[in-house]
Amino acid sequence: MTETLPIDGMRLSRRLAACVLGADALVHVYWLTGATWPAADEHSLSLAVLGFAVPFTARTLIPLALALSVAAVALWRGTGRVARLIALAVAVGTAVQVPPRLAWAVGLGLPTAEPPFYWLNLLLYLPLCGLLAVIAFRVARGGTPMRMRAFLS
Repeated sequence: MTETLPIDGMRLSRRLAACVLGADALVHVYWLTGATWPAADEHSLSLAVLGFAVPFTARTLIPLALALSVAAVALWRGTGRVARLIALAVAVGTAVQVPPRLAWAVGLGLPTAEPPFYWLNLLLYLPLCGLLAVIAFRVARGGTPMRMRAFLS
């Protein structure tokens, strides 16, 4: 027996983006404790995450963790003008990262010669920025629901 079930693609998109942003917020809170995983020390962590040396201080990490958390909650709930404005901010913030990250991936202006940043940028940061930009732009403009077929026995 087949039945068509409505699956709200917008809600799935919002929740996916919210989970990514929430996980990023948790990682920033984790680093706030002084932990440096997945690197051996703060310098190596900075090179792996950013491609250049920057101290991971509370002054930097707390606002980032808060902004990521607010964005995650707004996208998770996803209703109203404020949520759409926050989604637009996430979309713009991630979309502007795509061109330099793409340039770094092909070796133009690479901020560091360290292999961890190169591979993390290529395999994680660049795809996530692109995906988040697309999803957040879709959320910001209101998106449209999609339908999926479910085959039930």
